[in-house]
Amino acid sequence: MEDFKVSARKYRPASFDMVVGQDTITNTLKNAIRNKHLAQAYLFCGPRGVGKTTCARIFAKSINCTNPSEDAEPCNECESCNSFNSHRSFNIHELDAASATLLTATALSISTSLTRRQTIKRTIYEASPSRCVSRRK
Repeated sequence: MEDFKVSARKYRPASFDMVVGQDTITNTLKNAIRNKHLAQAYLFCGPRGVGKTTCARIFAKSINCTNPSEDAEPCNECESCNSFNSHRSFNIHELDAASATLLTATALSISTSLTRRQTIKRTIYEASPSRCVSRRK
């Protein structure tokens, strides 16, 4: 049972080229990376199962990659990509907002901002689904 992985995580695309049916968003994100026109925040919205979290994860990995390809794909060889792939990155945080509150998110951001940065360029917070982030205790 230790090796069990949810199929959505087991078969999740690892690059923009592997994402199916989202050509517009993947091209837009790759162009933003290539042209170095990155916004402070991105909002991925849509119905369940269309690839919002997948695209956000690939985007986070790509903008922190130290050696991206010409097509803005992550290299999967640098320290940033390796730490992301092995789920040990200190600068990319996923918050399950369905089971957490705004208070929890704030505590997470404070505690992680106090930790030493890795060799990663940016710190990324992903809250999904964001509609669940509230002020409730």
